Amino acid sequence: MTNQFKKKKKKLCLYQWVLENKMTNKVVLSYHDTVLHQSDIAILQGSDWLNDEIIAFYLEYLEREVYPNKGMLFISPQVTQCLKQVQKEDLKIFLDPILSSSHHHILFALNDSDSLDKPGGSHWSLLIYNRTNDEYFHADSFQGTNSREATKLAHNLHSYFNPAETNQPPFVKQVITAQQKNGYDCGLYLLANLEMAVKAVQAGRRLDELHIDQTLIKSKRASILSLIYLLQRKHGPK
Repeated sequence: MTNQFKKKKKKLCLYQWVLENKMTNKVVLSYHDTVLHQSDIAILQGSDWLNDEIIAFYLEYLEREVYPNKGMLFISPQVTQCLKQVQKEDLKIFLDPILSSSHHHILFALNDSDSLDKPGGSHWSLLIYNRTNDEYFHADSFQGTNSREATKLAHNLHSYFNPAETNQPPFVKQVITAQQKNGYDCGLYLLANLEMAVKAVQAGRRLDELHIDQTLIKSKRASILSLIYLLQRKHGPK
């Protein structure tokens, strides 16, 4: 086992500890549908694997306050996992309430967990659906790691958006993007790729390549922490 993956295993053990001790954690911020605890702050203060709650919070913030009414829908890790794992006939339960005809791009926070009941996994990536052109793009910072999960999710989504074409499986384009240098920054790359994809869509560019400034990855934890503290001062912890 390489040092990189030993380190990833250690981070996952910490993540499991965080989940098990969630009930004793102090609430730091309640932001619409997301609740962040002190343990989430500890993750951001260290070099640990980002969990579902942190990613869900950041996506909700972007959709509500940075890119509202821009035709893009951001799907949280929890909902993405359901869309990947549930029976195809149940997809409408999750998509019908949140999907609008104005949504031309849908961005999914994807992980490699194969469980519907347990959150997490060991790797994050980004799946993008261009609804206008019926195209799927997969941005993975550890190239190929989540290819199976991206294909599985795309197949499920295809049955929802194109029910008459279920015999023609969708093609998932692998995006050329920056690759992580360790076993724990995949969540940061997911968020950076998502923001870069949104900018590309707004500029009318293709999504075949997403170029990320590596300095943004290094500063992302601190910027998310600053955002949480800003919203805490504005809204309070509850």
